[in-house]
Amino acid sequence: MTLNANSVLIGILAGIASALLLLSAGQPSMLSVILFAGAALPIFIAGLGWSNKASFTAVIVAFGALLIASDPQIALINAVTTLLPSAWLAHLSTLARPASDLGGPDDGLVWYPLPQLMLHGATLMILATLMIGWAIDYSPELSDQFIDALLVALNQNGDADFRLQDVDATKKLLSTLLPMTQSAMWVIILFIAWYFASAIVRMSGRSKRPRDNMHVSLRMPQLAMLFLGFGAILMFFDGQISYIGATIVGGFGAGFLMAGLAVLHQKTLGKIWRNAALWGTYVTIVIFSFPAAILVIVGLFEAGKHVPLLVSKSNDINEE
Repeated sequence: MTLNANSVLIGILAGIASALLLLSAGQPSMLSVILFAGAALPIFIAGLGWSNKASFTAVIVAFGALLIASDPQIALINAVTTLLPSAWLAHLSTLARPASDLGGPDDGLVWYPLPQLMLHGATLMILATLMIGWAIDYSPELSDQFIDALLVALNQNGDADFRLQDVDATKKLLSTLLPMTQSAMWVIILFIAWYFASAIVRMSGRSKRPRDNMHVSLRMPQLAMLFLGFGAILMFFDGQISYIGATIVGGFGAGFLMAGLAVLHQKTLGKIWRNAALWGTYVTIVIFSFPAAILVIVGLFEAGKHVPLLVSKSNDINEE
């Protein structure tokens, strides 16, 4: 079988697997989040372990299958949130340039930096969230309808008795938190899928890119700070502009959150209490959320700092 035919076959299989996982996700839940993350894995594996042709073939096959099995809107949403971002990040992950261009050895390669990968991932998920908002005509009025329906259900069950000012405050808060949380979750899901796919491809012996040292390389570039600040300013406006700002803050904030977690992992290396500190931090973030803000600040302080280049020898690359 030729290399091109092999890549196409892998792409077809990956696309079918991805489509099946996306179709199984159904309504939002913890299981659906896992399935969405799992749906990105075949695309990443095809691109990281085989070729761009394999990953983009997988995107086309998965999109076609979703069009047939669901409807165009669902297919488009999955394409912009899962399929296309996975293929693009897989492509960037396999980019390398001669180390000699940067004054390194003649037989070395310098790989696409992880901070730039993070910037691309956050930007793609922000754009995807904005596209979904446009597709469903998201507005404060839409979130108000959601709150009204929730309050009706709670009051019917005798679980709550909200005052008018509480309702208004809740509506205002939720109209901001929904897009912010959505874009943040997509960024985190995409990164987790990339991380596990990279590990799987390395274990299979097909990895082109060597392993990144996440402790020191998982940082956001300074440009992301400007975008984050711009998004925060937009949040002071009303209506759609505030929605755009919240989406930007959520996406880039998630990137800085993961950078802060990487710093925590680095600072606790070799400490006897490391596992307790890490597990305690993750659990506290899931339950209370507030430690996330501290880690975002840590990530902001680390933005733009020197990150070691990821270098390998040319003959270390596994060719198909």
